[in-house]
Amino acid sequence: MHAYRSSGHQPQGDDQLNERLGLQLSEHRSKYAVLWFGVAAIGVFAVFAVAFTSSTVMLVLLLIAAVACAGWVGVLMVLTPKRVALYEHGLLIDRRTRRPMRLFFEDCRSVFYDYEVSSTVIGTRVTSGDLRLEDAAGAVLTLSANLKDAVSLFRHIDRVCVKPVAREAHEAYHAGEVLRFGAVALSTAGLGVKGELEDWSNLRKVQVSPKGFWFHLRGRVMSEFVAFGKVPYAFVLVELLEAAGCELEFIEGFARRPS
Repeated sequence: MHAYRSSGHQPQGDDQLNERLGLQLSEHRSKYAVLWFGVAAIGVFAVFAVAFTSSTVMLVLLLIAAVACAGWVGVLMVLTPKRVALYEHGLLIDRRTRRPMRLFFEDCRSVFYDYEVSSTVIGTRVTSGDLRLEDAAGAVLTLSANLKDAVSLFRHIDRVCVKPVAREAHEAYHAGEVLRFGAVALSTAGLGVKGELEDWSNLRKVQVSPKGFWFHLRGRVMSEFVAFGKVPYAFVLVELLEAAGCELEFIEGFARRPS
């Protein structure tokens, strides 16, 4: 089963491409824009500090801190799209240093989720993850969770790009086809992790975390680990593992669907 979208014909010319996108539904700007106010505040503080300090060491430290903060904000601003516009049939991404990028939903071939997981004294903390989309030409677009109203944007992408693949995948699985999700392959006959398919009876359980999947196989001391961000359509894989009757253990704040 080939669950990914096939490549559509992309007409040449910005006007034709914009027409193909359809009506604009929403706009999502980067939250990092407000960080420039923080840089300005640091600059003002540094000016006053310099005016009232007589210590050369303190002066140098203040200047280094101001430059470091400005550089950090600058990197975030460059790496994060300035604006993502959601249209009926795709996305228009306004990038700060390059030409705008268009991604059409019918050309979306893979969807990846990247989560940050940290351990604290009160438990595990899961940061809302970024979304990575790959089109039929191999171009990768990363959508930051720091976009304004990213939740509604991600839900729309899930609805138009992931759920159709989920339906195809379930049909193909029950038809006996082999489905591949990165390093993981499965069918009604068995499961394969970084190798050939093994009978389902060899699998004890699967632990699922925002970090990834731990596959515990019988007769093996170490489990097989696959990072969550390396699995295309990872939530579809979770659904298929449930459909196969696997023992699943959800750990570290994992949620079945993206928030």
